[in-house]
Amino acid sequence: MEGTTERTTERMSESPDITIRSPPRKRFKKHVSLTSLPTPALELILHYSQSIHLTSLNKEYRGELAPLVFQRLKIQWSDLTNPQFLQFSRKYRVKEIRIADSSSFGEYHIDFTPIFNDLGLLTLKITTTNTTNWLKYRSNATINHLQLSSDSHDFKVFNLNHIVHFSHVTSLSLTNYHFHQFDECGLMVETLVLIDCTWSYPFTIDQFNNHGALKNLQIFYTDDIAFLISERFNMFLKSPGNLDLKRLTINFHHHHKKRTLNNNQMAIFIRSFPNLQYLDLRTWDVHFDAMATEFELLVDDRASKIR
Repeated sequence: MEGTTERTTERMSESPDITIRSPPRKRFKKHVSLTSLPTPALELILHYSQSIHLTSLNKEYRGELAPLVFQRLKIQWSDLTNPQFLQFSRKYRVKEIRIADSSSFGEYHIDFTPIFNDLGLLTLKITTTNTTNWLKYRSNATINHLQLSSDSHDFKVFNLNHIVHFSHVTSLSLTNYHFHQFDECGLMVETLVLIDCTWSYPFTIDQFNNHGALKNLQIFYTDDIAFLISERFNMFLKSPGNLDLKRLTINFHHHHKKRTLNNNQMAIFIRSFPNLQYLDLRTWDVHFDAMATEFELLVDDRASKIR
């Protein structure tokens, strides 16, 4: 018995160490829902959504999405005198409002100054019935993007001094307005969008460029208006003025009398805007000469400076 026990003990001592391993844990994939997405992603989704039916969602989704959905509202002038609207807009901290209807009564008799200042509104979009002169009697210290559209094709007058009391506006969009000469004011407009706008002597685009702030200029024409072949528009293309732009857009839509984009015109753009980083020209009649021109010399010079 003793011999048998010794041999058994010897075999056990010679056997390799045995390691007991626990079974592998199951990996569960993290469930991703709409409400678990970061806020910037949700805002991007909602921005491109054509219709959102909050009533069809459960309580959790409504609670998460409602504040984002109602950050932007489309209202009428009459809503600004409705106490329920004021309560609603404060609850959801509305950041963008579009006044959809045009009303001369609303423009001159409904003062949105205390309402929008209280909300901390960032974007305001208005369709006006006449000139924008009535905005001189309104003020705001929070709006940074102002979009104004005229409901008439008679090209109502806009003057930068009309919005001088909107002290924080840095982005301005204007549709169907006519410009005369502006007096210098303290507004620092960095981005300017002009849609179907016209101007007359002695106005020049650089009158928007207070203190050299204008860096992004976008000009669009959606129809064949006579202004496109006028002396004033030709003067702008030949001599854009005292601007230090980084981005320039000049687009024509449905324009039968196309502007010619040739070597000389490109040379004007490059010479006028030495710091230009982005140029968007659409629906132009492109015609570049094969011979070396000032345009090619300017391009070569710009490339050598970049290198």
